Amino acid sequence: MTEIQRAIPARIAVVDDSRSITLYLSNLLTSKGYIVLEFTDSEEALIKITHDAPDLVLLDIHMPKLNGYELCSRLKSMPAFKQIPIIFVSTEHDKDIKVKGFSLGAQDYITKPFEKEELLARVETHLHLADLQKEQAAISNRLARLVAGQVDEISYAQLGTIKALAKLAEYRDEDTGAHLFRVAEYCRTLGNWLLENKQYSVTREFIHTVAEASALHDIGKVAIPDAVLLKPGKLTPEEFEIMKTHSAMGAKTLKSVNATHTHNRYLSLGTDIALSHHEKWNGEGYPLKLSGKKIPLCGRIVAVADVYDALRSKRVYKPEFPHQKAYDIIVKDSGTHFDPVLVDAFKDSAAAFDKIWEKFKEEP
Repeated sequence: MTEIQRAIPARIAVVDDSRSITLYLSNLLTSKGYIVLEFTDSEEALIKITHDAPDLVLLDIHMPKLNGYELCSRLKSMPAFKQIPIIFVSTEHDKDIKVKGFSLGAQDYITKPFEKEELLARVETHLHLADLQKEQAAISNRLARLVAGQVDEISYAQLGTIKALAKLAEYRDEDTGAHLFRVAEYCRTLGNWLLENKQYSVTREFIHTVAEASALHDIGKVAIPDAVLLKPGKLTPEEFEIMKTHSAMGAKTLKSVNATHTHNRYLSLGTDIALSHHEKWNGEGYPLKLSGKKIPLCGRIVAVADVYDALRSKRVYKPEFPHQKAYDIIVKDSGTHFDPVLVDAFKDSAAAFDKIWEKFKEEP
């Protein structure tokens, strides 16, 4: 996000006891469209920016009265400043000096004399990251309120409400409601195989609940910024780390609701599914790096169903794979990505998987 794209220019506080430094930074930042608040007195800065928080603070270390460390510590102790970036600016090059700044909550450290382009780039980067964090927090809060307002005393008759909430996540992505329906049917197919083959002591009620609750597996995507979720191409490593947070974010939201609806088995299993469907049998998945049977069975079931459907689906970064190619990939990953027992279930049910895909390519 550049300054031109902002509806309101970012406000940056510059705190340095050197008038020449504050003037230099003010002129530089103002020329790029930022609003600059200049302070050569650190105590005055504390009073004024506490009552009118800026979007970012550039902070000198060695100052009379309050030094930069003390000012940073006081600001970061206030809830309003938890997510506001603070960048130290100093002539010090010592590593311990920098580490101390980071330990107090600062986001970055720039040494004097300034490299103009580097300083501007870091300022914009931290403003952009702060904007993403605010967006994620706002969406997450809205999601929590939405879920909490809809799931009171959920019954079978109200299951459609939960599915509608899950579709909010899917419709922001390139998937459709058909993806949720197909994944549920794949889960039902795998569960029935487990029941018929007396594996894992599953019950018909468990199978039904997993199939229905599977709709919640990606509900955390509602909290992923559009710039990442809708990117028309391969994600960078940093963007992929943001994308991976959807598992924990979805589980956290569902868990907070389930805390006051402990009787609800859909939310309970939905929480486990949201958190664990990207774990891998060999422990190399995310977010908790669980392995083997430490991964909830519901998550292991949804993992096979979700990956098969993703392989069969067209994406901006891959074509639609035929059934045989998807089959070969899943079988090859038995014991690494997937539970070997569930891969056996998949192999025996492969024809049913293909039939479900072909029948429900579009939303049923």
